[in-house]
Amino acid sequence: MLGAVESADERARIAAYLDVFELDVMPALAALPSQIIHNDLSPSNILVDAAGSELAGILAFGDMVHAPRIAEIAIAASYQMAAAGNPLDVLSAGVAAGAAGAAHGDSVLARFALSR
Repeated sequence: MLGAVESADERARIAAYLDVFELDVMPALAALPSQIIHNDLSPSNILVDAAGSELAGILAFGDMVHAPRIAEIAIAASYQMAAAGNPLDVLSAGVAAGAAGAAHGDSVLARFALSR
C-alpha cells in the first residue's frame, strides 16, 4: 500500500507510524480486555431517539469479531471524526471520556494507556 503514496516524505512518515504500531501496539493487544465487538458502529448502523440524544438500536451485525474492546471505541470514533467539522473535537471528547472512566476504576486498558 505504501507504494500508492506518491510523496517520499509521506511514505516515510506512514512507514514510521506502521513500525511503531507493529513494535509497540501489536504486542500489547494480547494483554487488553477482549470481547465480541460489533466492529462497524458507523452512523448508518446506529439508531437514536427522536431527540438524537439516546441510543435506540444498533443494526448490521455481520462484521462482529472477538477483539480487544478498545477497537470498538477506535472504530466508532473514526466514523465520528470523519463526520465532524473539527475531528480533534471528537478526539478530545473521547480522550476525556476515557480518562473519566479510568479514574473510576482500575483496568488493564487504563493502566496500558496511562503507561504510554
